[in-house]
Amino acid sequence: MQRSAAIFHGLTKAIPPKGSVFLTRTPRIATIELNSPTSRNALTPSMMLSLHTIVEDLQTNPPPFLMLTGANGTFCSGADIGVAASTLMTLKGGEAMSNLMNQVMNNLKDLPSVSFAAIDGAAYGGGAELATCCDFRVLAPAAKLRFVQAGMGVTCGWGGARRLSNIIGEKEALKLMLFRTIVTPSLGIQNGLVDYVSEADSPTAADFTRSTLIEGLQDLDAGIITSLKPSVQAEKIEDEISVFVKHWGGEPHVAAFQRAMEKSKQFKE
Repeated sequence: MQRSAAIFHGLTKAIPPKGSVFLTRTPRIATIELNSPTSRNALTPSMMLSLHTIVEDLQTNPPPFLMLTGANGTFCSGADIGVAASTLMTLKGGEAMSNLMNQVMNNLKDLPSVSFAAIDGAAYGGGAELATCCDFRVLAPAAKLRFVQAGMGVTCGWGGARRLSNIIGEKEALKLMLFRTIVTPSLGIQNGLVDYVSEADSPTAADFTRSTLIEGLQDLDAGIITSLKPSVQAEKIEDEISVFVKHWGGEPHVAAFQRAMEKSKQFKE
């Protein structure tokens, strides 16, 4: 357990667990599902620690694809302070929670897995921050995101302000946080916060993400998928080259080259 998790656990261990975070895996997709029906999937202390443990496990064995979603027709409404107000509504408690959740979200964002936040219902406050740690955000037609923190007398505590600025730019991020704009799918597509909108006939954003986006990439080798993010995030050309040469001449590369040559041969004939 990392230091931030150990400190947070020490502060909140007397609080009864509430809600759950589930991890399911197939060979190519890991799905994290938030589930706290009575609070629109707001994260309780026990859920935050579960999420920390799950992300640690994924760091050890990262899947090609990762999907983060919520149960009960909604995504996440931030932190469930009500179950631990006497602990978390203190300077020490707030700092411990912020340290833990920043660590969790940074670790999730830094996974080589290509990640999708599949959002039904609402992603408000910390839930909107959580959505920003994924590579792509997929919204159901009626879903919405909103950074409500300023109206609650605080700023983003889980690293969401910085990540939002990186996604849509500082000025647009400031607008969303200042005016607490409700980001609909159409507005999100326009400002770059939303990447895909699920089709109306898809039961959930998660179903659309899985069946339309991820399953459409079955032809890609798992090792290639988990090398794409390190490639685009490379700060030096040497780093990008090192990712490239790791795959050059490998089995997937040779097989793809042979298929291309065969197609070229058939075309000439």
